[in-house]
Amino acid sequence: LKHHVLVVSDEIHSDLIFHGKKHIPTATLSPEIAANVITGISGTKTFNLAGLQASTVVFPNAHKKEVFDKFWMNMDIHRNNAFSLTAMEAAFNQGEEWLDQLLPYLSANFDYVVDYCEKRIPKIKTYAPDATYLMWLDCRELGMGNEALHDFMIRKAKLGLNDGCSFGRSLNGFMRLNAACPRATLEQAMRQLEAAVNSL
Repeated sequence: LKHHVLVVSDEIHSDLIFHGKKHIPTATLSPEIAANVITGISGTKTFNLAGLQASTVVFPNAHKKEVFDKFWMNMDIHRNNAFSLTAMEAAFNQGEEWLDQLLPYLSANFDYVVDYCEKRIPKIKTYAPDATYLMWLDCRELGMGNEALHDFMIRKAKLGLNDGCSFGRSLNGFMRLNAACPRATLEQAMRQLEAAVNSL
């Protein structure tokens, strides 16, 4: 508010909250803040519908929406498809059972990775996040630079993780793991990572 900055708040993971935490939408903080916030939401992460490329943008007023619409229409990027609209409606209106089962499953996956690293790969540190399905693996004790760490994960562990350094310098030596998968897949990934670390 002090600097008259418009905030685009990406709240696409806001349904994936754990450990008794609660998501507070940025635009609900105050009417003054709401007037300067554009919020992005979607069911694509929560309901595994990312391939349908559907999301919703909430604007504080009609003018900001008109500016947004004009920008994308000039690039001819402004249409959803019938499949994404129907899928999003079904997910938000009838997906509560899915979410009720998904959250404890993901939480158990987090706990599995944390426990596995503590007991079998102590050089890699991690923690169970309070939100999303992404975990940071602190690999700094492996003593590798970012490029070497990336190559190690691909060539030795046979894992396609995201490099932390691509998200900022403070994440040099970290890798991002997507834990939203069947437990068997996660178990295989952790065995591969353990074997690769043990080979160093």
